[in-house]
Amino acid sequence: MERMLEECKEEEPLPKEEIRDQDFDARRNHFLYQEKEAQKQADRLTERLRSYDENLTALAEYSDFPLGEEVEWEQDLFCLNRMKMRRNILVQGLLPETCMTL
Repeated sequence: MERMLEECKEEEPLPKEEIRDQDFDARRNHFLYQEKEAQKQADRLTERLRSYDENLTALAEYSDFPLGEEVEWEQDLFCLNRMKMRRNILVQGLLPETCMTL
């Protein structure tokens, strides 16, 4: 009892019905799984950043080119990209009308 008082700051143990029963192996496995998934996501994000850095490096050689006239597109590229990726949504009419025309 004296040791319990020193270590736990309690004079008496909890009644058995108040002690929660836990499967520590299952909890440990769950946390290990979460850690692996977080590492996979971190690896994917690191790869994406590396890819962006490569693109910026490749485009850096064009930074000295003089700017020409502004280009006007017949179709809004944002809407065009959206139409290609989400044809099902377009059919349902969830995007603005300006994005509906091909």
